[in-house]
Amino acid sequence: MKMARIFYLTLLLCFAFSEGIFAEKPLQTEWGKPQVEVKHSDSRWTIQGKRLTVVFNPGNFAIQVKDKNVIWNLEESSKGDLIIERKGQNIPLRLADAKNVEIIPYETGFKSGIKIKLTGYSHQDTQLDFAVTLFICLQTPDEDIICELVAREDAINVKECFWPAALKQDSFDFTVVPFMQGMLLPKEWKKRVRLYDSISYGRGLYMPWWGYQQGESAAIVILETPVDGGCRFSHPAGGPTRIGTHWVHSLGKLTYPRRARLSFLSKGNYVTLAKRYRKHVITNGHFVGLQEKIARSPIVKRLIGSPVIHTNILVHIQPESSYYNKEKPERNHYYTRFDKRAEQLKKLAQKGIKQAYVHLDGWGFRGYDN
Repeated sequence: MKMARIFYLTLLLCFAFSEGIFAEKPLQTEWGKPQVEVKHSDSRWTIQGKRLTVVFNPGNFAIQVKDKNVIWNLEESSKGDLIIERKGQNIPLRLADAKNVEIIPYETGFKSGIKIKLTGYSHQDTQLDFAVTLFICLQTPDEDIICELVAREDAINVKECFWPAALKQDSFDFTVVPFMQGMLLPKEWKKRVRLYDSISYGRGLYMPWWGYQQGESAAIVILETPVDGGCRFSHPAGGPTRIGTHWVHSLGKLTYPRRARLSFLSKGNYVTLAKRYRKHVITNGHFVGLQEKIARSPIVKRLIGSPVIHTNILVHIQPESSYYNKEKPERNHYYTRFDKRAEQLKKLAQKGIKQAYVHLDGWGFRGYDN
């Protein structure tokens, strides 16, 4: 009888410890769940991490990010941030114009936040049968913000969407864009600036990211689904700069989920942002280092230490081009002979340049900038 009591007591103690009655409550990170709290109060949704606080306003779709004493404000929804196609006609809408906005907490094993389902759009008193679902989540351990967009398309196709929006001008001092060799643009730069092409891997975005500097802090937007994505960019003379996410259709529809990653750095600049993107590429297995490039193509090794000499042979500019010079027509068509360029290269070699990468524009039909 005594042994039975001892055995029963032992079972009770084991059960108590297994249920955490005497033990401390395990941390979320010990069983894989991010340490993120989602709250709804005062008509706003708050996603609270250990470092970042994300506030979403369902009234205008504005997003605010707090990183201790640094505040980043994203613009509210505006007309044209959603473009749909109905019966062959493109119709600009506003994301926040959905009659039905359903928001619930959303959680996976590695990120937590909110799910926003948007339905009930209309145009000229006609109901539009499609749905857009947005996800705003914090992903640990770095507490990056993951913004994902999914569309349900039947008779209505989603052609473009500009979300997440651009940062408000009071939230940054400089914009960093991998535009060709790279651009660090002051917010109030006195001259107009434009990108040649704002789709990823084009001239405007050699890499699918851009960033901001605010004092000693920095932020980066990385397009994780970059193939049909890019940015909408503007900078009139005197500024301010405005750059936000731009998703475009694939064969007429949005087709698949689009995803952007927003990372906020308490201390950083354009170098830090470039390194942050490099880390992202390495993490996702897409990084190709210099040694691997040399292994694939040994001639790449000869580029190390080689200056780039960029010049042209033939330039011919059409009157329709923005480069056309009406005041000095002779500047619209000119050329340099190959033997002349060869003489110039020999003179450079005599000055000690043993090897160089020579880029000559204007070999094609009627020359460069035709």
